[in-house]
Amino acid sequence: MNIRSVSIIVPTLGDSPFLSRCLDSLAKQECDLPVEVVVVLNGPHRQAVDCQVPGVKITYEPKAGPAAARNRGIRESSGDCVAFIDDDCIAAPQWLSAALDRLRKDGADQIVAGSIIRSGARHNWISFFDSVNYLQQENYVKYSGACVTANIIMHRATFERVGPFDETFQEAACEDWEWAGRARRQSVPIVFDASAAVDHPCMRRLRQLKHKAQRLGRGELMLKARTNPGASPPQLLSEIVRQIKRAKAPRNLGLGDRLVLYFLGTLVAFWMWDAAHRLQTGHNGG
Repeated sequence: MNIRSVSIIVPTLGDSPFLSRCLDSLAKQECDLPVEVVVVLNGPHRQAVDCQVPGVKITYEPKAGPAAARNRGIRESSGDCVAFIDDDCIAAPQWLSAALDRLRKDGADQIVAGSIIRSGARHNWISFFDSVNYLQQENYVKYSGACVTANIIMHRATFERVGPFDETFQEAACEDWEWAGRARRQSVPIVFDASAAVDHPCMRRLRQLKHKAQRLGRGELMLKARTNPGASPPQLLSEIVRQIKRAKAPRNLGLGDRLVLYFLGTLVAFWMWDAAHRLQTGHNGG
């Protein structure tokens, strides 16, 4: 597979305070190939983007959801390799070059899942909970053979082999997990590369955590229904146990600190359980 150029796809609603920083970091990539950046303004309520970074292509996708936005970005791009990054991520200068080196060295028929650094983890308990529970790319690759699209790079032919993102997922929740599952079933290798790094800041507000938990509750139910039509949401107690087990805090934390994380895990479990039940019963109030 030839690797002569790269396209970076950035889905956005246009309202991210980090978008301009993301685009600045993409303009500073230390890459020996032509780089094309495609920003996809997504959804019926998207906001206009005042882009001051030269060479950035802006396109529109009215169908809601990052799945539809990424698919639009693929159609509007031309690079031999495609990279996906979230609009609130900051790419390290060697992000692309490290991933491309991995593809050139080990074969272009694989998906490179780069590391995701979590800045601001110690701002408060919400950000710390976020940092230990979400976007654990290395663990996803190692233990689940999966990845999240905040940081993945592959040859276009590899993406076409796996197929487009499932646009029935209209939220940022599990659409990347579903896609990675298809890649795994087709024996497409997903490899972790620590050098291909981006920084994804942590959330700081309880309402942000609530919204994320609600999205994940709906997304996980949809994902489960792919293999088990008519699947029911998990029982609340089992969801609480699962979320508390996920709160893997550093060993040197005191009991009080751990109890805070467990309390937040219990809240997340309830929000996920409630959102999944609302989706199944058709009363999705968000």
